[in-house]
Amino acid sequence: MDMKNNLLYTAILLLLISCGPTMRISSDYEKEINIAAFKTFSWNTLNLVQERGTAPRSISALTDNRIRTAIEKELEARGLRPGNGKGDIEIHYHIVIANRTMVINEPNGIGYSPYLQSKKTDTYKYREGTLIIDMIDVKNNIMIWRGWATDIITAKVETDPGETINYAVNAIFIKSPFALQK
Repeated sequence: MDMKNNLLYTAILLLLISCGPTMRISSDYEKEINIAAFKTFSWNTLNLVQERGTAPRSISALTDNRIRTAIEKELEARGLRPGNGKGDIEIHYHIVIANRTMVINEPNGIGYSPYLQSKKTDTYKYREGTLIIDMIDVKNNIMIWRGWATDIITAKVETDPGETINYAVNAIFIKSPFALQK
């Protein structure tokens, strides 16, 4: 019976993780800034990967290109154009990859009496990735917006990250001031 419970709980956990959007999207911006005043963008050249608690594979040139292309597509869809040299805003992104642990307490035993039950605790380890996109007002040298998406890194994401990158960047920009001030 214990083995069946383990398989059932594992199947439920995997179903919960794989079903529905697990990606969490957030955004924060300077509400006093007139976003319409910005017409061009350029790229900031800070470090792209922050390692926390793990040694992830460093970001490849392919992944960097996918992220930059997705961001540029979203910026251009919102009326911004690449600047010659420095733009009105600078764009920067970085990635945080962290090891996480999920703890699930499961009742085990006959459910009619607390004396016949025992608690079982299962732990599941996984990796979580966060893509953070920043916009900096070049003229005033202040950050005007930060958007981020956090999700579990699955085997599919590792082998074919393009779809997830496009989805994440689009979802982040939906919460950008360009979308909010229209």
